[in-house]
Amino acid sequence: MDPQAPRAYTFARFRVDLSQQRVLGPEETVLSLSSRAYDALVYLIESRARVVSKEELMKAVWPRAIVEENNLNQAVSSLRRALGDSRESPRFILTVAGRGYRFVADVNVDHDDSPQTSSRMPQSIAVLPFQPIVANARNEALEFGMAETLINRLSGLPGAVVAPLSSVRRYAKPDQDPVSAGRDLAVAAVLHGHVQVQQDHVRVTARLLDVRNGSALWSGQFDERLSEFFAMQDSLAQQVVEALSLDLSEDARRRLYRRETENVEAWQLYLNARYHWDRKSDDGFRRAIEFYSAAMELDPQFALPAAGLADVWAVFGVFNIMPPVAAFSAARAVAQRAIALDGQLAEAHAALGHVMVQADRDWKGGERLYRLALALKPRYAQAVMWLANNHCYQGRIRDALAAAQQAQALEPMSVTFAANVGMIRYFARDFAAAHDQLASLVEAAPQFAVARHHLARVHMARGDASKALALLEGYSQRAPGSLSNLGRALALNGKVDAARRELAGLEALGEQGFGVGYDVALIWTALGEHEQALSALERAVGDGSQTIGFMNSEPGLDPIRDHPRFRAVSQRLGLG
Repeated sequence: MDPQAPRAYTFARFRVDLSQQRVLGPEETVLSLSSRAYDALVYLIESRARVVSKEELMKAVWPRAIVEENNLNQAVSSLRRALGDSRESPRFILTVAGRGYRFVADVNVDHDDSPQTSSRMPQSIAVLPFQPIVANARNEALEFGMAETLINRLSGLPGAVVAPLSSVRRYAKPDQDPVSAGRDLAVAAVLHGHVQVQQDHVRVTARLLDVRNGSALWSGQFDERLSEFFAMQDSLAQQVVEALSLDLSEDARRRLYRRETENVEAWQLYLNARYHWDRKSDDGFRRAIEFYSAAMELDPQFALPAAGLADVWAVFGVFNIMPPVAAFSAARAVAQRAIALDGQLAEAHAALGHVMVQADRDWKGGERLYRLALALKPRYAQAVMWLANNHCYQGRIRDALAAAQQAQALEPMSVTFAANVGMIRYFARDFAAAHDQLASLVEAAPQFAVARHHLARVHMARGDASKALALLEGYSQRAPGSLSNLGRALALNGKVDAARRELAGLEALGEQGFGVGYDVALIWTALGEHEQALSALERAVGDGSQTIGFMNSEPGLDPIRDHPRFRAVSQRLGLG
């Protein structure tokens, strides 16, 4: 390489790593960018002294293809979203009307003026789900659990950029080419392996591959008694670290070898719980409760299952699977137990913060715990997403969008975090961007309830109530804030009697202890019955309605927003 050639460009809180062809954001998070968006960014940065015409930029980004201007517009729009930039108030990419684009931020250029050595690997890595040694003896919980355990251990090390489990989950097929997966994930190295537990023995084989050329940087085999499983994991992690040439402090080395339990059976139960939790279905959640509870019973000092159980119980409350008072009471108890067992466990503090926000409406107390969790585990995307929603509750929409995008950047393949960005854009009244974000998710994952319900609300806000109704009729799966959606769509389509039947159904749920006042208020508002809507909103203050924190941003409540009773509810909740 030319010693004066640039190695990276840095601007604001971002770093464009030219050797790895990726963009890093705050906390060294890898931004989710298409190759075209990345190429557009690099070209604009390198041409920052002038305005670049759209024609020139299209030729630079698509040198061997003829594309329409819309392709470029989409690439620039996705780039702006990833950077937290906007056309209206540009910090990085300025649109010059009738001419093109110009990169306007100050840029620092890092030159690669130090000699290259082949002995030190770049420190970005993906750990793929392990495969069974015997094809007809799969144990997916163990296979994903092995990968997740290594990901968690390596992610806590300084200097290591590790792809999250949500990004590697799709590479679990037995015939997956690991090098191809590594290139897709834009990492320098990929670890793939096989695992099998037979009676009282565990056998593991693993290889660390250089993504550039597929060569093996390290390989290892382990055949141990099941009682030595954790020692085998320690050895595997140590050898991977050595192959990556990571220099660890004593504190980092202690974190690498930290064991959450010494009970192998409890750990296997925990892995089964994680596997079912990640299914993101009612049945999966209920199975996760069974396995988390069994792990806690087997090892009462094991904090992670308690924190995981807190998340499941909270989901039951937020998704209206069970009445919120009971759900959050259970969630609070196990979150507090997890903190008592391990005061440094980020997941436990975030879980308790979630309970404080959703059950107690203690916005500030919850935020304090979210930030504590992120101080303990800066790349914990779930806490970042909850913090984003809490920003939105308190009217900090710009902060909410930035945090939601950060969560998505931390786990770019997570449909949950991607849908949350769409929801925040909806509350920011950026309906076009919200639609684009959510419509693509619904197309890719039509049974994913969260994206479907958010998209229906976007359609209603844009005056396309018929499209909302088409999404919702015959669809019964619930999501946060979903109880009112069908009733609102019916009302806005003029189907008043059907909307009133939805209201009656919600009132019946309310008699069972579910928080429905906020959803009832939204349907009455859609029906034009403002006094009824305000009365329902006042009732929602004390009934556990889960999404009432969004009331000051919800477009569906615009017709009653200026009423003194509406403002009084907001003030009682500490929102305004």
